[in-house]
Amino acid sequence: MFPFGEAQRERERELLIRCTDTRLGAEELLYQLLCVREALQDEDEESREEALDDWKRSRIAAKLSEADRRVVYALAAMPMSCSSLEEYPDEDTLKQKAEKIGLE
Repeated sequence: MFPFGEAQRERERELLIRCTDTRLGAEELLYQLLCVREALQDEDEESREEALDDWKRSRIAAKLSEADRRVVYALAAMPMSCSSLEEYPDEDTLKQKAEKIGLE
């Protein structure tokens, strides 16, 4: 789940901590990230949407604000578009990408 290894895990952990406003711990946030990332990897669109809906209704995801869920989603989608860790966004860019995501 971390194609760029431990450095990616740590980078994502830091981004989640800095870009969310939640009382969830770093490990719980990483778990949410992995849940979304796994759902996004499903090639069948209907299955993908169902998995994302299940995530949004989960007990832990329900503790996240809508803005925080968008941050998790935006970060989960990053590895699909990045060919290296250097292409990861900074905090401001991640927040801007998250603001454009509509999770219903």
